[in-house]
Amino acid sequence: METKKYAYIDALRGIAVLAVLLVHCALVGTNTPTHPIFAAVVQQGARGVQLFYVLSALTLYLSMHNRVTQEQRPLLNFFLRRFFRIAPLFYCAVLYFLWQEGWGPRYWLGNQPSVTAAQLLATVTFTNGWNPRWMNSIVPGGWSIAVEMSFYLLLPLLFATVTSLRRALWLTVLTTGTAVGCYGLLSRYPLIPETALWNNYLFLSFPIQLPTFAMGIVLYFLLRPAAAPLAGPPDPARAGLLLLTVALLAARFTLGELVPNYLCFGVCFVLLTYALAQYPVRALVNPFTIYVGKISYSMYLTHLAVLHMMQQFQLTDFILKPDLGAGLANYGLRYLTLLGLDLAVATLTYQLIEKPGMVLSKRLIDWLEKRQVAATPAPTAA
Repeated sequence: METKKYAYIDALRGIAVLAVLLVHCALVGTNTPTHPIFAAVVQQGARGVQLFYVLSALTLYLSMHNRVTQEQRPLLNFFLRRFFRIAPLFYCAVLYFLWQEGWGPRYWLGNQPSVTAAQLLATVTFTNGWNPRWMNSIVPGGWSIAVEMSFYLLLPLLFATVTSLRRALWLTVLTTGTAVGCYGLLSRYPLIPETALWNNYLFLSFPIQLPTFAMGIVLYFLLRPAAAPLAGPPDPARAGLLLLTVALLAARFTLGELVPNYLCFGVCFVLLTYALAQYPVRALVNPFTIYVGKISYSMYLTHLAVLHMMQQFQLTDFILKPDLGAGLANYGLRYLTLLGLDLAVATLTYQLIEKPGMVLSKRLIDWLEKRQVAATPAPTAA
């Protein structure tokens, strides 16, 4: 049985990638507003990645719940689906950015003089997220894919042990405490001399981002199907109170500059998703956001290449008048140009790379399932 699709989840994925585009769109061109309110709003578009993580944990738990009792080898099938969902397009991105940037030094590599074979191996095995100089060394934004793949490795254990709302809440609290502690300690005692690179890596690393995945698991138990045999009925009021406590703790550490505000955003994303699941407001859940959500992975991996192309063809500045209104209008035109071009490119990569990868994994899993069924001895009569 295919995993049920939820329009509000696709819509939120679309909103997440549209938010990420806000940030990177502001990094190119010359006439971008510098007003602090504008800068703060645009910068928070980066929290779209944390929204992806919350939704990822939710959908993976839904998928595991639907398939664990219906497949002969659910664990193997899970990893096959995840690999063929992520790897084909990511490997194409590796090839593209090696072509675009070459093998020479990149500004985000710190003191690494050039791309090495070890970096390439780490990138194609999705382990680049565990090295501060390699996390984005080949594919810009590739750090988040590495974090996602690290979560995939942990998910079967979590699914087997985190089987109730109470346990999911404890997981959120424990991972939040671990993230806060690790960030506070390791920011004081960096392991590499490049302090800025190290602090950036700390924030992007899997242990620091893990609480947002845990929040997605909490969300699953708030929304889980009534037939799920994992625990008693959820208590949204109790869950909301505990999540609010986590949010306040995260805000306290944010004010102390120990942890960024991404944990507060994670809680907000849980509440937003829960609300849209009950009342899918058309302003957020509509054909446009749903479609963008379906191709969001392609948009995420291709939009920086599209921005590079826009720079090459001088499509980043349309209004050069140096005032706030003109700067906002120029940024708006640049964003719409990026959005239009990336929608076209991502639609192609989704149809030509993503979908064939998913079809291939389905065929492979169906073949393995049939072989397993054929190899299983029929039960004998007593």
